Amino acid sequence: MAALRFQVTEALIRDIALRVQGGAFPHVAAEAAGVPTEVFHDWMERGSRPGARDPYRALAERVRHAHGHARCMAEIALCKADPKAWLLNGPGKNSDSLPGWSAPVKGQAKPERRAVNLLLEPQMQALLASLLEVLAPFPEARAALAGALAARQASQPPEQGILPE
Repeated sequence: MAALRFQVTEALIRDIALRVQGGAFPHVAAEAAGVPTEVFHDWMERGSRPGARDPYRALAERVRHAHGHARCMAEIALCKADPKAWLLNGPGKNSDSLPGWSAPVKGQAKPERRAVNLLLEPQMQALLASLLEVLAPFPEARAALAGALAARQASQPPEQGILPE
């Protein structure tokens, strides 16, 4: 579908903005005005770029303003009709970034931690096997390393090897 077939006019901007202000999603308002969603998204992207020029900049500004107005009016209506729902679900709801009037934000679950013996991990086992193999021509050094590792494993308390799962 050729985007050149469609043109942004003041009348089209007004039509789309009025539909959005009335509560329609912007892309649905554009479709209702005869503009395919893909073309509308392209126009909005062009109008949102730094240094954008009219008519795309005017379209993007008017649609954003109309969308904000519709959202604001819906929030006001909900606040008046059902203040509790507004407090629990609307702008009065607490979030990590904005304090609200509803219940405090629930804490995040921490990952479960488990004790892990790092000497028994496959990567560590491979490293230790390589060390023992390299030390094969040096029996005293190999025996000393093997003894030190065995003593370390036997004396290591479980909490020293705790890793997140």
